[in-house]
Amino acid sequence: MSDQAEVIAAKAAADQARARFRATADELRARLTPKALAEDAADSARQGALKLGMTSLEAARQRPGVAGSVVGLFFAVLWLRRRRTAGAKNSPGRTEHDGHA
Repeated sequence: MSDQAEVIAAKAAADQARARFRATADELRARLTPKALAEDAADSARQGALKLGMTSLEAARQRPGVAGSVVGLFFAVLWLRRRRTAGAKNSPGRTEHDGHA
């Protein structure tokens, strides 16, 4: 191969490499926009929630007694908190003019 042919081949290879680099840079620029990053984060969160839900469902199928106890405990805590909150609103010493009605 002559020197001139080598130079032409090298320039062609450099042009191809430059085109690949620009394409990669354009792709990265598109992927790193705030909107694209937010969509990726949302997709990741969705996938994690789905995996957690499937794992929890499988655990509940294997141990329904434990799952029922956990659900019962959850609702008991909610009921106690609501009862405590309602009791605080009706406590003596508070009036409608306190701004806490």
